[in-house]
Amino acid sequence: MLWPFYTEVFAGTGLQMMRYGEAPGTSDAWKDSPRVMHGQVTPGDGVLMASDYPPGVAGERHAGFSVLQSPPDVATAQRIFDQFDAGGTVIAAFEQTFVSPDFGMVNDRFGTHWIKSTVPTA
Repeated sequence: MLWPFYTEVFAGTGLQMMRYGEAPGTSDAWKDSPRVMHGQVTPGDGVLMASDYPPGVAGERHAGFSVLQSPPDVATAQRIFDQFDAGGTVIAAFEQTFVSPDFGMVNDRFGTHWIKSTVPTA
């Protein structure tokens, strides 16, 4: 499952997940939907939230965006990148660049495009 995977990858806490069918006052059309209305995990001092399209709404899955997440250090960024690479596809190898001590792009096994980079310090 997607959210437990991200909770593990980010060593996150406070996993929350509500499906559309679990929402108070949900319509009969959404009652049996497995789609996630609200997913949330707290990695470190940040928050990662996402949701699926509502039931009955079509859209291109994961098209046209990337998620950048900046871990606190290169070792953590490498660990996360490697976990996304397992079952995923590397777009740009994880390596040092002129803008960051590390940078890499990967599609995880769920099709989400991630950019991993630590924030350079002055």
